[in-house]
Amino acid sequence: MYIAFEKKRGRAQFVLRESCIIDNQLTFRDLFDLGSDPSLFIKYPGGNAFYFDENMEDAISESGADYDSDKLEDIFWPWIRLDIRRAIDTFRNRSYKNARKKLTRKEKDQIAARVHYFDKRRTLYLKFRGMDQGPVENMPAVLFKNLVHQSRDEIKQHFLKQEFSLKPHELKSYVYTVFDLQSFFSGFMAKKRCPIP
Repeated sequence: MYIAFEKKRGRAQFVLRESCIIDNQLTFRDLFDLGSDPSLFIKYPGGNAFYFDENMEDAISESGADYDSDKLEDIFWPWIRLDIRRAIDTFRNRSYKNARKKLTRKEKDQIAARVHYFDKRRTLYLKFRGMDQGPVENMPAVLFKNLVHQSRDEIKQHFLKQEFSLKPHELKSYVYTVFDLQSFFSGFMAKKRCPIP
């Protein structure tokens, strides 16, 4: 489950979606229209407590989507009030550390086979901001595990959120790196700085 961002008639629009298999094809379906502001579906009864709009939760349940309150919290995290995020962040980080498990050899092989080379390059640049990525196929599979079992739309939304964080001066290097344009230049500096004016 994820929140998708779209522009409709020049206005921001958000939709709660999930990746799913329809007719033996990995795709997505809309679960709930969040309008222009997902934060309107988070309710604050007082203190550091919050809950989600009951109409939205009912619609998700009726759709048959597999979810729990922790998953919804993760998805809506950027829209939860900042003071509450600060108050509960320590507990969230502690539980995430305890939840991590090592990938099996089979899982690593599946990730290597399923994640597209272009998506690997995007992940590496957005995580490390390095232009010299070296042999991408030798990178640890754990870096790409979140891209498995996701529809193309969910992967696109995942990268879109991260690309919004790029500073204007990083955009040229990002495009240069993820499209592997350095392979078209023979000089050793091609991996150190972007030669495009």
